[in-house]
Amino acid sequence: MLDGLQLARPEDLQGIAFVKAQTWPEEQVRRDLIGRVLSAEDHCVHIVRFNRRIAGFVDGFMTLDHAGNRRWEVDLLAVHPSQRGKHYGEQLVKASMAEGRSRKVGWARALVGVENYASQVTFRRCGFMKENFPCSLFISRSQHSQDEPVPEAANLLPVTTINYRGLWIENCFEPPIFAYAQKICHQEGMDLVGVVIPASDEAGSRSARDTGFDLVGSYEWWNYRYSG
Repeated sequence: MLDGLQLARPEDLQGIAFVKAQTWPEEQVRRDLIGRVLSAEDHCVHIVRFNRRIAGFVDGFMTLDHAGNRRWEVDLLAVHPSQRGKHYGEQLVKASMAEGRSRKVGWARALVGVENYASQVTFRRCGFMKENFPCSLFISRSQHSQDEPVPEAANLLPVTTINYRGLWIENCFEPPIFAYAQKICHQEGMDLVGVVIPASDEAGSRSARDTGFDLVGSYEWWNYRYSG
């Protein structure tokens, strides 16, 4: 029996952790980070229950782009393998989109793997539009010391997610910003630095590799513009 969509509460931590472990059994489950996210004002986690057990969840949170515009990140969507095919993912994404609207953001976005066809269908059904170019996702856990000037155009986003604490680099893909972000990440005790670079930007990808970033895979941005 479907119990419906709900906002997650701190006592839902174990159920969320269970669904995450069943969805990505190869990944570590960070219960400390799930707890942080559930209590963070800039996050909103929705869950869907079936027979009183959590069948899926989605985490969304607020960020600012390099121009200071508010946006909603649909960051992590998971449905228990035994509960797929019931459009729970679509319901969860729509609930997260509504939360973004209530927070007066201009747009929402999600980063989806190019081979994650199920998520692509879900976001398309929810009205998201795919950007027409693939990107490469790089991450780094390396430590660097950097004293060079950092480009003013760079945008560093500190984030706490269900998977990690870290920094995202946006809008500038030059070696000084990569090394600087690694330095700050280490100083703050964060887990990693991430960057999403258009696949056509060979120089940016080369700079990432040269400063200790590893390629995770190919992804695409899916965007939703709020009207009114």
